Amino acid sequence: MPRFNPLRASLFPFILAALLIATGLTGCAKQRASMALDKARKDLTQAKEIHEAEKYCPDKLKEADEKFKAASNDMSSNQFDSALINGKIAAELSRQLLTTTKQLRAGALVAEADKHVKVIEANHAESIDKVKYDKIHQLKEDAVQANGKDKHDKAIELGLAVKTETDALLNQLKTDMESKLADVKKVKLEELLREEGRKEAQAFVTKAESDIVEMEKMISYEQREYVKAGNLHTAIVKGIADGIIEARKNRSVKKLAILEEKLVRARFEGAEQYHAQRLAECESTYTNINKHFQSADYVFVLTNADIFDPQLDRLILETRTLCAKDKMQNVVNAIAAMEADQVRKYLPDRLEKVEKMLASAQGEFKNDLFDEVKKICAAAMEEKELIIKDFDALAVEEIRKGRTDMDSSSDLLGKMGNIFAIHSPISQDPQRTNFENGKRALQGELDRIVKDSALLIGVAEVQREGKKMSAAIEASRKVVRDARYVTYQIYHVIVHNNLLEISDRMTRIAGDGGSQFAQAELDKATKVLQEAQEMVREREKETATLKRDDVKDPDAFKLAIAKTSDAFTEMEVVVQRVKHVVADKIDEARKSVGAAEKCKTELFAQDDMANVKQMVQQSEALLAKGELYNSACKADEVKTSALNAAVKSAGLYADRELDGARIAVKKATDAGTEQYAPVRLKDAQQRLKTSEDLYNGVKTSVDKVKASES
Repeated sequence: MPRFNPLRASLFPFILAALLIATGLTGCAKQRASMALDKARKDLTQAKEIHEAEKYCPDKLKEADEKFKAASNDMSSNQFDSALINGKIAAELSRQLLTTTKQLRAGALVAEADKHVKVIEANHAESIDKVKYDKIHQLKEDAVQANGKDKHDKAIELGLAVKTETDALLNQLKTDMESKLADVKKVKLEELLREEGRKEAQAFVTKAESDIVEMEKMISYEQREYVKAGNLHTAIVKGIADGIIEARKNRSVKKLAILEEKLVRARFEGAEQYHAQRLAECESTYTNINKHFQSADYVFVLTNADIFDPQLDRLILETRTLCAKDKMQNVVNAIAAMEADQVRKYLPDRLEKVEKMLASAQGEFKNDLFDEVKKICAAAMEEKELIIKDFDALAVEEIRKGRTDMDSSSDLLGKMGNIFAIHSPISQDPQRTNFENGKRALQGELDRIVKDSALLIGVAEVQREGKKMSAAIEASRKVVRDARYVTYQIYHVIVHNNLLEISDRMTRIAGDGGSQFAQAELDKATKVLQEAQEMVREREKETATLKRDDVKDPDAFKLAIAKTSDAFTEMEVVVQRVKHVVADKIDEARKSVGAAEKCKTELFAQDDMANVKQMVQQSEALLAKGELYNSACKADEVKTSALNAAVKSAGLYADRELDGARIAVKKATDAGTEQYAPVRLKDAQQRLKTSEDLYNGVKTSVDKVKASES
């Protein structure tokens, strides 16, 4: 067959058209146009549907198709002449398209035949079927020869035969690889993914997925590397198997870690206390699972871990439940213990706080909030410890108060012990008399109380050490009350003694010059004494039915004692006033003695003056002895006696002087002194006058003294 000339083919439509125009149309244009279209349609259809013109000659296919459509449109429009021209062109173009397509397809099929041969060789198809293997080689050679001789239809037929025979020969390999690929993708890889391979063996999953993509390429029609695909499949299967082991191992590690963590949690929550047997069984189960892990029996580990895990959860839950109940019961017991020890009485509002916390914990328990329960109960127990600490501190303080108060009372009793032995003056008040008579018995009672309190404080300390706080507090408070009673009675005795002593001394000072020399002061002192007596009577009236434990104010008599001190002070004022008066009288007596001595008593009343001075000494001695009134009287007696001695001495002295003066005047007169010695006479007369004045003065003084004493 002559080869196709493209230039000639491209000029053909124009040449044909010119010939038709030049020669003119003969016959029926419509019929001829229809025949041309049929021919074009047949070639066009064969080129497109059989020989893949669209693949090999797309441009020519388009050109021929457009002309065919144009001719068809002309026919539809009854433009038969135009349809004939376009139909002829379309027929020629379709013929050329079919010829070219066959030529190109034949070449392509021959080339593919060569590839098919290489594929069967690469897949060692000779070992599969030697006859078919050789046949394919022969068909390929024949196709090459046919194509070389432009026997395109034959070349196409042989090329297609090579493909068919190759597909048949390799079909089993292809089927096996596709089956293996499907198995890898849908079974093996899925198993790895179910084992959480994407998380636990990501490298293996990535490699498997990459190899699967590569295997898909290998078994694709383009490559058909079935032997290589088989080898890769083996590697993929092994890699997936290794990945499954790795994933199971990693999952087992995590499962074991979770189980171990839960065992630790169970112990932490108190399983050793609340579920010791079950905890031991769980630990044994964990040990067994761990042994299988060491033996790389990961399936056993995972299977049993999934069974064991909820068992641990139940153990933890039940432990937490029992622990929460136990914690709440501890709080309940703590409240009961504190209630029994009367904490509510001694520490108001403290126990209520713990009770509120318990109620809160019970509410959380109903909601299964066990951690909150434990937290609240822990806080409640901390509060309980604080309460116990404060309770202990209160007991310590009460013991300290008891010891301090009793030590003070004991010291006071020791210092004032003699007040019970004092025999106070007899009183006209029966109440004072009765109390006076009971002082010794009272002292014995107070001594016993002090001794008993010392023992009781020791008991309180032992009770505190034994955590019996309320008993220790009550014992200490009993000591405090007893100390108050002791102090109260001591002050009672003191004020009692003071009243009797002041009354007695007031009576004595009243008779010892108080009434004579310090009546105003005595009245004031008496009033203060009466106020003190009234205060004591009021206190005694208030406490007439007072029991030993009822003493609230141990210093109830302190004000009365202070008032008796005031009475003592006022009485001392009376005493000092009387003493002052007596001292003044003694001083006046001394002055009287001095005045008497100026009256020449050493010459004219020597014995009398000696007696007067002795009386002064007696008055001073009486003052020193406290006999104030007698001292005053003696001092007054001294004044009288001194005056008498002075009068006596002055009279004798005046008489003597007067007599001497008279004699001197007489002698002077008789001797004529008036004439011969007037100065001497004048002196004698002056002496006489002085003596007379002295005499008259002494006489007047004596009269005044006598009048004064009267």
